[in-house]
Amino acid sequence: AQEKLQSWLQVRGVAYNAEKSNPNLAWDSNSRLGPYLAWGHLSLRQVRQAVAAKREELSRLHNERSRRQWEASLDEIASRLGLRVAFCQGVLDAPDMLSRPRHSGFEDVRLRKLEGEPGKHMTAWLQGRTGYPMVDACMRCFQKSGWLNMRMRAMVLSFAAYDLFLDWRAFAEPLAKLMLDYEPGIHYYQLQSGSGTDGIEYRMYNPSKQLWDHDPDGSFVRRYVPELAACPFE
Repeated sequence: AQEKLQSWLQVRGVAYNAEKSNPNLAWDSNSRLGPYLAWGHLSLRQVRQAVAAKREELSRLHNERSRRQWEASLDEIASRLGLRVAFCQGVLDAPDMLSRPRHSGFEDVRLRKLEGEPGKHMTAWLQGRTGYPMVDACMRCFQKSGWLNMRMRAMVLSFAAYDLFLDWRAFAEPLAKLMLDYEPGIHYYQLQSGSGTDGIEYRMYNPSKQLWDHDPDGSFVRRYVPELAACPFE
């Protein structure tokens, strides 16, 4: 855990803010501390103190470009650590959100039963066999590694909630089982916000746009969906 933290603070983290949305580049530049925080190998205080020490170190860095990159990455991870606390506290304050929409008006918007087509759709999604290359690559990455970067997690959740119109309660547990860094506070907040049942915002991601934006050469898709390796990218 300490090696992972120090490698991020010394080398990997410099491009975190710029690369966090790209599923290939984020593999290295993201902190990858989630499992260690979730399982108690690192405390939030330890990480925050290490980030603060890195900020102090930047005052002695003469490379202006590198300093700006590090500052952006440290600002971003500090923000994410703060959200982690807020989400976990939110679940403690309102435990009903693990089983009911935060906004009661969305209680029966989606069907929770998985008989017939909905069940087939969820199975295809979990297995990475929807026919949408970026969605399938991301879900297979989850299956093989237990990890996926933040934006791609939001995209596959959006696909399940809006394209397949599945109730988040139906896929909350099977999706959690794919995560090495499962943390209930974060997971259920993301499920609700990603499904629009918090009544605050509607975050819909276009899988094709995410492919063009974050896997422009198709390398991520070809790695996890090898049956498409010979297909022309266009």
